[in-house]
Amino acid sequence: NAVSLIKRFPWPVYLVGVILFSGLSIAEGIWLVKGYGGIVADYYLMTIPVTLSFMALALTLPTVTKPSIFAKTGEHSGEIYLNHGVLNIAVMSVFWHMGVYSDPKISALVDNNFALQALLVPLAFAINLTLYFSIRGIFLGCFGKQTLSNFRESAIVTGAFWLLFIYTKNDQGENLFNSQNPM
Repeated sequence: NAVSLIKRFPWPVYLVGVILFSGLSIAEGIWLVKGYGGIVADYYLMTIPVTLSFMALALTLPTVTKPSIFAKTGEHSGEIYLNHGVLNIAVMSVFWHMGVYSDPKISALVDNNFALQALLVPLAFAINLTLYFSIRGIFLGCFGKQTLSNFRESAIVTGAFWLLFIYTKNDQGENLFNSQNPM
């Protein structure tokens, strides 16, 4: 029922929703951080309508005889999601080496740089997709499609456990992986 309800409106309506709610999400983050001294977060209240708009857009985009780029990429969404955690750790490591976590001046420069913050997510997304599909291509070339398909679920589970290790806390409440000093 939800899909038929979503398909009542044409895809440009949902594209406008994605753009509008993305802008509102950015404004919400700036308002909370600048106006109330909140911390920079991964998710805000506007994340919900952005996500719903993206989902509706993906469901209503016109398709011809072959699947859309969204559908093709969606087949790999589990692996891509797990891969983004690895990329996040890599970005935090680069920031650590730049002094973002130890030098308040550098930290303020990075946190208050709107252009950097606005470009960081699309750049990280592009790098994530490039890395994922490059690594996948290498594995396909080495082992073949059948072998890769046979181990897909176990690779996802292994990646999930690896990420859990990174974010799991020890007895003192500290992360096992120290993002403040990744070395």
